[in-house]
Amino acid sequence: MIKNIVLAGRSLELWTVAALLTKGLPEPVQLTLVEEDHADHPVAITLPFQCAFHNQLGVSGSQFVERCNAMIRLGTEYAGWHGEKSFVAAASGNLPMVEGTAIHQVMLRAAMMQGEPEKLSYLYQPFRFAARAASEGKFSLPDDNPLGPTAMLGPTVQVSGRDYAQFLGQLVPETISMHQGRPCKVEQAPDTGAIRSVSLEDGAEIVADLFIDLSGCLSGLVDQRLATKKQQFGDIMPFDCIASFEASNGGNRIGRIRAEAAGFAVETPLRDTIVTERLLVSHLVDDEDPAHGDARAFEACLCERPWTGNLVRLGPASGRLGPAWSADMRLLHEQALMMVAHLPVGPAMEAEAAAFNDMQHGLAEEIRDFVLLPLALNGIGAPFWRAIANADRPDSLQLRIDQFRSRGRFVPYEHEVFDTQLWIEMLINLGIVPDRFDIKTASLDMGKIAPVLKKLAGDFDKALRLMPDQADYLRKIKGS
Repeated sequence: MIKNIVLAGRSLELWTVAALLTKGLPEPVQLTLVEEDHADHPVAITLPFQCAFHNQLGVSGSQFVERCNAMIRLGTEYAGWHGEKSFVAAASGNLPMVEGTAIHQVMLRAAMMQGEPEKLSYLYQPFRFAARAASEGKFSLPDDNPLGPTAMLGPTVQVSGRDYAQFLGQLVPETISMHQGRPCKVEQAPDTGAIRSVSLEDGAEIVADLFIDLSGCLSGLVDQRLATKKQQFGDIMPFDCIASFEASNGGNRIGRIRAEAAGFAVETPLRDTIVTERLLVSHLVDDEDPAHGDARAFEACLCERPWTGNLVRLGPASGRLGPAWSADMRLLHEQALMMVAHLPVGPAMEAEAAAFNDMQHGLAEEIRDFVLLPLALNGIGAPFWRAIANADRPDSLQLRIDQFRSRGRFVPYEHEVFDTQLWIEMLINLGIVPDRFDIKTASLDMGKIAPVLKKLAGDFDKALRLMPDQADYLRKIKGS
């Protein structure tokens, strides 16, 4: 069994993974942390209020609100992706079925009976409970009653990357060995290429059995035997730089993903500020745009085999998908949970590496496809955006779109990071109208269904009226 692990990366990713590893490692295994630098640019993290990673740490969403000045919300607005049209996307549990049929299928049949299938989004809107609550500035945690409307809510918590790293860092024992500095050299075994030690810029040399790279720095120092190919998405996600800034929050309570001429911006409201992170194409950025001088390099990509030999690449070292829905942090969370599940390992590590690579590959593709969905289906008329919409899409994403376009079906994978209802609402709001409704829907008596739907919409209306405003809920948490 391995005895020593080195974890190297920047502060945000380092303390995130360190908090999990120090909680899950068996007693004989020693962990050494190498903090490369502190990020000096604003970053915001948006995560489910209750998520598997935080549950593993014994941390709740309320603790982030109480101790990190975090915000909570129910949805995200997409603005500018179809002309003047905007819509709110919100994580949501499955809607109630109507005689065993999904509501969007019933609404599709109703729209087709009127000869106006394009009205699907309009007819479906009353039943988008979580999105409506977000639009109206309401908030509640999911109800314990599985049949109640609020059971469908999927709240998120927003926190600055700086506060997030500091909070999780407090969960790491002070006895953990710690180094400050950037790796500048690795020593590898001549026969296998396995890393024996890492040297830092200050001359310190760290020996270990397993090395976990969170920034890509270690990966850039090894020879080809531990290299890994990257999947790149340059045509459909051509952004080559990222810029971010923080400004005072004038009362904005909902996040926004806004299309721009040179890319898109992710606006995340925190308690007192708003963090804006922009993915851009550098040559399209106006010279007077602040991002022109402050942007950092960005490349959308994913490693094919993040675990090679005794080097494991997690988070930014394994690929980048950008700030939308905090895709990079969600990927890091899932990878870290998988990593802990495969520890401790023996010296060979081949079986563990193969299993990890296979599991994280499917997971990374699911997150990637959700991030790419609005890009692939954008309705912006500018040539830059039309080229993105016409670009080749990953086969897995195209299959999801084709299945829904054919008859309104969405087939989830075994482990979905984003829930089925959210996918369905995104597809509908991005303009996908199925060619036909599910065959089971044809046998429904629409006259009898109408009062059932009316009552359901009325129940949603009533629940919305009873929900507290987001600001009131925040004050309640902070005061409790």
